[in-house]
Amino acid sequence: PPTLLEAAKAAAEKAAQQAMGGAAAGGAAAGGSAALAAAQAAAMRAAALAAAFSHGGGAPAAAALATAAAQQGQQQRNTGFEAEMEINDFPQNARWKVTHKGFQAEITELTGAAVTTKGIFVKSGEPPEGERKLFLLIEAPTESQVRRAKQEIRRVIEEHVEKAMRRDTGAGGRYTIV
Repeated sequence: PPTLLEAAKAAAEKAAQQAMGGAAAGGAAAGGSAALAAAQAAAMRAAALAAAFSHGGGAPAAAALATAAAQQGQQQRNTGFEAEMEINDFPQNARWKVTHKGFQAEITELTGAAVTTKGIFVKSGEPPEGERKLFLLIEAPTESQVRRAKQEIRRVIEEHVEKAMRRDTGAGGRYTIV
Protein backbone atom coordinates (compact mmCIF):
# COMPACT_ATOMS: atom_id res chain seq x y z
CA PRO A 1 0.00 0.00 0.00
CA PRO A 2 1.28 3.48 -0.84
CA THR A 3 2.34 5.79 1.96
CA LEU A 4 0.57 9.06 2.62
CA LEU A 5 3.40 10.95 0.92
CA GLU A 6 3.24 8.75 -2.19
CA ALA A 7 -0.54 9.17 -2.37
CA ALA A 8 -0.20 12.95 -2.06
CA LYS A 9 2.44 13.06 -4.79
CA ALA A 10 0.24 10.94 -7.06
CA ALA A 11 -2.71 13.26 -6.40
CA ALA A 12 -0.53 16.30 -7.12
CA GLU A 13 0.64 14.82 -10.42
CA LYS A 14 -2.93 13.91 -11.37
CA ALA A 15 -4.15 17.45 -10.58
CA ALA A 16 -1.34 18.96 -12.65
CA GLN A 17 -2.12 16.63 -15.58
CA GLN A 18 -5.82 17.50 -15.39
CA ALA A 19 -5.00 21.19 -15.30
CA MET A 20 -2.68 20.82 -18.27
CA GLY A 21 -5.35 18.89 -20.14
CA GLY A 22 -7.92 21.63 -19.37
CA ALA A 23 -5.50 24.35 -20.45
CA ALA A 24 -4.68 22.46 -23.65
CA ALA A 25 -8.37 21.93 -24.38
CA GLY A 26 -9.04 25.62 -23.74
CA GLY A 27 -6.20 26.63 -26.03
CA ALA A 28 -5.58 30.34 -25.65
CA ALA A 29 -8.69 30.81 -23.53
CA ALA A 30 -8.33 33.55 -20.95
CA GLY A 31 -7.27 32.20 -17.60
CA GLY A 32 -6.03 28.81 -18.88
CA SER A 33 -2.45 29.43 -17.78
CA ALA A 34 -3.62 31.04 -14.54
CA ALA A 35 -5.75 27.98 -13.76
CA LEU A 36 -2.80 25.72 -14.52
CA ALA A 37 -0.48 27.68 -12.24
CA ALA A 38 -3.06 27.70 -9.45
CA ALA A 39 -3.66 23.95 -9.78
CA GLN A 40 0.05 23.22 -9.74
CA ALA A 41 0.62 25.46 -6.72
CA ALA A 42 -2.26 23.82 -4.84
CA ALA A 43 -0.98 20.36 -5.72
CA MET A 44 2.52 21.21 -4.53
CA ARG A 45 1.17 22.64 -1.25
CA ALA A 46 -0.86 19.45 -0.72
CA ALA A 47 2.21 17.29 -1.33
CA ALA A 48 4.33 19.39 1.04
CA LEU A 49 1.61 19.26 3.69
CA ALA A 50 1.40 15.47 3.40
CA ALA A 51 5.18 15.22 3.56
CA ALA A 52 5.35 17.31 6.73
CA PHE A 53 2.64 15.22 8.32
CA SER A 54 4.15 11.87 7.36
CA HIS A 55 7.76 12.65 8.29
CA GLY A 56 7.16 12.71 12.01
CA GLY A 57 6.20 16.37 12.30
CA GLY A 58 2.62 15.38 12.93
CA ALA A 59 -0.23 17.82 13.18
CA PRO A 60 1.81 20.81 14.49
CA ALA A 61 4.22 20.70 11.53
CA ALA A 62 1.34 20.23 9.10
CA ALA A 63 -0.56 23.14 10.66
CA ALA A 64 2.49 25.41 10.42
CA LEU A 65 2.97 24.44 6.80
CA ALA A 66 -0.72 25.01 6.04
CA THR A 67 -0.50 28.50 7.57
CA ALA A 68 2.57 29.31 5.46
CA ALA A 69 0.84 27.99 2.34
CA ALA A 70 -2.24 30.11 3.02
CA GLN A 71 -0.07 33.22 3.41
CA GLN A 72 1.72 32.41 0.16
CA GLY A 73 -1.63 31.93 -1.58
CA GLN A 74 -2.78 35.31 -0.27
CA GLN A 75 0.37 36.95 -1.62
CA GLN A 76 -0.18 35.33 -5.03
CA ARG A 77 -3.74 36.65 -5.16
CA ASN A 78 -2.56 40.19 -4.44
CA THR A 79 -0.22 40.32 -7.45
CA GLY A 80 -2.99 41.08 -9.98
CA PHE A 81 -4.72 44.31 -10.93
CA GLU A 82 -8.07 45.52 -9.68
CA ALA A 83 -10.49 48.40 -10.08
CA GLU A 84 -13.79 49.40 -8.52
CA MET A 85 -16.85 50.88 -10.22
CA GLU A 86 -19.57 52.34 -8.02
CA ILE A 87 -22.97 51.48 -9.50
CA ASN A 88 -25.27 52.39 -6.63
CA ASP A 89 -26.72 55.55 -8.22
CA PHE A 90 -27.50 54.15 -11.67
CA PRO A 91 -31.08 53.16 -12.64
CA GLN A 92 -32.35 49.84 -11.35
CA ASN A 93 -32.29 48.09 -14.73
CA ALA A 94 -28.63 49.08 -15.28
CA ARG A 95 -27.67 47.89 -11.79
CA TRP A 96 -29.52 44.63 -12.30
CA LYS A 97 -27.85 43.98 -15.66
CA VAL A 98 -24.27 44.44 -14.44
CA THR A 99 -24.80 42.53 -11.18
CA HIS A 100 -26.43 39.55 -12.92
CA LYS A 101 -24.24 36.41 -12.84
CA GLY A 102 -24.77 35.73 -16.53
CA PHE A 103 -23.47 39.16 -17.51
CA GLN A 104 -20.50 38.89 -15.16
CA ALA A 105 -19.66 35.48 -16.66
CA GLU A 106 -19.76 37.05 -20.15
CA ILE A 107 -17.34 39.76 -19.03
CA THR A 108 -15.00 37.14 -17.58
CA GLU A 109 -15.15 35.12 -20.80
CA LEU A 110 -14.64 38.20 -22.99
CA THR A 111 -11.86 39.90 -21.02
CA GLY A 112 -10.42 37.38 -18.56
CA ALA A 113 -11.30 39.68 -15.64
CA ALA A 114 -13.35 38.49 -12.68
CA VAL A 115 -16.25 40.73 -11.64
CA THR A 116 -17.64 40.63 -8.11
CA THR A 117 -20.62 42.57 -6.74
CA LYS A 118 -19.88 44.17 -3.38
CA GLY A 119 -21.51 46.61 -1.00
CA ILE A 120 -25.19 47.30 -0.42
CA PHE A 121 -27.77 49.34 -2.30
CA VAL A 122 -28.44 52.67 -0.61
CA LYS A 123 -31.52 54.59 -1.80
CA SER A 124 -30.29 57.98 -0.65
CA GLY A 125 -27.70 59.38 1.70
CA GLU A 126 -24.79 57.50 3.14
CA PRO A 127 -24.60 53.75 3.79
CA PRO A 128 -24.76 52.42 7.36
CA GLU A 129 -21.58 52.36 9.44
CA GLY A 130 -19.07 49.83 8.13
CA GLU A 131 -20.84 49.36 4.79
CA ARG A 132 -20.18 50.72 1.31
CA LYS A 133 -22.51 51.67 -1.50
CA LEU A 134 -23.08 49.04 -4.21
CA PHE A 135 -20.02 48.61 -6.45
CA LEU A 136 -18.29 46.15 -8.75
CA LEU A 137 -14.80 44.84 -8.01
CA ILE A 138 -12.94 43.97 -11.20
CA GLU A 139 -9.83 41.78 -10.84
CA ALA A 140 -7.47 40.42 -13.48
CA PRO A 141 -3.85 39.38 -13.95
CA THR A 142 -3.15 42.30 -16.31
CA GLU A 143 -4.07 45.96 -16.32
CA SER A 144 -5.37 45.76 -19.90
CA GLN A 145 -7.87 43.04 -18.92
CA VAL A 146 -9.21 45.25 -16.13
CA ARG A 147 -9.43 48.23 -18.50
CA ARG A 148 -11.31 46.19 -21.15
CA ALA A 149 -13.76 44.87 -18.54
CA LYS A 150 -14.41 48.40 -17.23
CA GLN A 151 -15.01 49.66 -20.78
CA GLU A 152 -17.52 46.90 -21.51
CA ILE A 153 -19.34 47.40 -18.20
CA ARG A 154 -19.45 51.17 -18.76
CA ARG A 155 -20.85 50.63 -22.28
CA VAL A 156 -23.67 48.41 -20.98
CA ILE A 157 -24.48 50.84 -18.14
CA GLU A 158 -24.63 53.74 -20.63
CA GLU A 159 -27.01 51.77 -22.87
CA HIS A 160 -29.35 51.06 -19.97
CA VAL A 161 -29.19 54.63 -18.66
CA GLU A 162 -30.05 55.93 -22.12
CA LYS A 163 -33.03 53.55 -22.34
CA ALA A 164 -34.22 54.65 -18.91
CA MET A 165 -33.96 58.32 -19.87
CA ARG A 166 -35.96 57.77 -23.08
CA ARG A 167 -38.61 55.89 -21.11
CA ASP A 168 -38.82 58.61 -18.44
CA THR A 169 -39.11 61.55 -20.89
CA GLY A 170 -42.17 60.04 -22.50
CA ALA A 171 -40.80 60.43 -26.03
CA GLY A 172 -42.79 58.21 -28.34
CA GLY A 173 -45.43 57.61 -25.68
CA ARG A 174 -48.62 55.65 -26.07
CA TYR A 175 -51.00 58.60 -26.09
CA THR A 176 -50.96 61.94 -27.88
CA ILE A 177 -52.98 65.06 -27.10
CA VAL A 178 -54.79 66.51 -30.12
